[in-house]
Amino acid sequence: MEKSEAVQPVDLQGSLWSETELTVDPREVIGEFPRYLQESGVDLRYGALVRRIDLPLIEAGPANGAKERWEVDTAIVCGGHDFETLYPETFAASGLTRCKLQMMRTGPQPGGWQLGPSLASGLTLRFYKSFSICKTLPALRARIAAEKPEYDRWAIHVLASQTADGAVTLGDSHEYGLHVDIFNKSLLDDLILREAAIFLRIPSWSIAERWHGVYSLHPERPFFEAEPAPGVRIVTAPGGSGMTLSFGLAERTAKAMA
Repeated sequence: MEKSEAVQPVDLQGSLWSETELTVDPREVIGEFPRYLQESGVDLRYGALVRRIDLPLIEAGPANGAKERWEVDTAIVCGGHDFETLYPETFAASGLTRCKLQMMRTGPQPGGWQLGPSLASGLTLRFYKSFSICKTLPALRARIAAEKPEYDRWAIHVLASQTADGAVTLGDSHEYGLHVDIFNKSLLDDLILREAAIFLRIPSWSIAERWHGVYSLHPERPFFEAEPAPGVRIVTAPGGSGMTLSFGLAERTAKAMA
């Protein structure tokens, strides 16, 4: 309660606080990061799908068939959950799969209301491997499985964060498998909102946006790396920790290839 007035005090038993967490607004980062790269001397190309890599040549082009050829020394393939366009044999043998998640965002909260730090429900303790050292985790898992089996079925844990315009982002669910259902499930949104109301109090619960995302992940590794050809490195699948690991992973990769 001292850290956030948004915490629901009813039935609150305790909490964890981290001084090292940092939340960024994804839309702001996506909007500003290209400018930073360009100022750093990076040449960005949009709408040019890389179709073939045969160093020193890279063949790319938009969907209309026009081709571009670039001459480079090395290449890093960060194709997200696209396992079919480049080096499909490598991906087929990688063990990678896909995860679809559903999320929501309220409109800007009235009166300049502030969430404060990002918040997570107790369900999160069973989701991230960092908490596996907790001795009482098996008991918590058993309790959730008995009392809220639908949350285990859809791998739901609930996070809340606030964007620069005051909107509150809520999520998320997890559906695993190579074949992703393009349709969202209203049931999952309802479950997320039900759990959020247990630990969170905000002025307005009116949902302005709903969406789903898809990312790649490896069931055992924190991310996936491979060298399918000399001078070519695949780096992908930081799983649900992409915003946490991406910049460090990029630096690590650049140093390794240099």
